[in-house]
Amino acid sequence: MEDPTLDQFVRIFELNCRKRGLRFHKVMIAYLQRRHYVPTHRPLRACHLRDILEQVIALCRYRGREPTITRELLDAACRAYFVDTDESRATRAGGRLRRRPALES
Repeated sequence: MEDPTLDQFVRIFELNCRKRGLRFHKVMIAYLQRRHYVPTHRPLRACHLRDILEQVIALCRYRGREPTITRELLDAACRAYFVDTDESRATRAGGRLRRRPALES
């Protein structure tokens, strides 16, 4: 199975929003693509959107909020969903992975 085109990716996002009762905002998929796919050369995968939206919903429930899509929630969902083991990318500004200091014997 081939990766979706950008137009198909947008449509998948819209369908996943509708299925989960979330308001579809085209600007949010543009933000997601521009912030979390283009800079890392991450390929578009059809399953990503379902999983990221589930992360957004889980974060909203945890915070006691009505599920909604925001840039902040998309960023948090992507940090939890995409694991970057390349330290040169993961430790850049805004990255979550930090080198642990060596334990002394």
